[in-house]
Amino acid sequence: MLSIVYEDADLLVVDKPAGLVVHPAHGQSGNTLLDLLAARGSTEQQDDELVGLKPVHRLDRDTSGLLVVARSPRAHRYLAYQWQHRLVDKRYLALVHGHPHPDTARIDLPLGRDPDNRHRVIPRSGGKPARTRYETIRHHAGFTLLDVRPETGRTHQIRAHLTAVGHPIAGDGLYGSTAVPPGLTRQFLHAHSLTIRLVSTRQLRTFAAPLPPELAEVLAELPATGAGRDAGGVGPQAAARDAAPCTACPAPT
Repeated sequence: MLSIVYEDADLLVVDKPAGLVVHPAHGQSGNTLLDLLAARGSTEQQDDELVGLKPVHRLDRDTSGLLVVARSPRAHRYLAYQWQHRLVDKRYLALVHGHPHPDTARIDLPLGRDPDNRHRVIPRSGGKPARTRYETIRHHAGFTLLDVRPETGRTHQIRAHLTAVGHPIAGDGLYGSTAVPPGLTRQFLHAHSLTIRLVSTRQLRTFAAPLPPELAEVLAELPATGAGRDAGGVGPQAAARDAAPCTACPAPT
């Protein structure tokens, strides 16, 4: 069953499970996120096309967590503005190989398509600017749990950046993960926190999603080797925070 964290007349915030494609693409039809939303009556269908339902950003098939879907072109324009102007705070939990040093850092490496593998991106001169911040939560035996904040939104950005600094995400075979913790069957990357301005009120809201059971169980069985801050604030219910309306955001049209 699809987990809806929040919904109103303008948008839905969905906790997407790993393995689910967001929308139909070449070689992929049926059983997508948009198909499931249509089935629950979140949109109307006309001439076999979804009307007014459009994801505002992307999550890879094997990445779980929070995703925003607009319910109208008006809502999509307002939300897309926030992404384009970096007014959105997105945070991910990632379990990576090794122990990154320093514990907190910013990765600033342009990314472009890997000429040897079209499914990957790599740091390249002349690539698109890409910046990612990470903060260590806790060290484990052979691995580290990070809180990751992408400052830009390039394809595979977190995966490529962490690999580039020598710490690929556990379970991500495409980007060099080899040994994985017992029980891990997917890449350990989860979008756990998302802060946006709502369309109708222009108020700031923060939503949270817990680690899915398959990742929480792996982490619980992995011995911790160093103290770190709690990954808390990722409870089963959406967290919400109100603030003054955004003066930089254009009014919805």
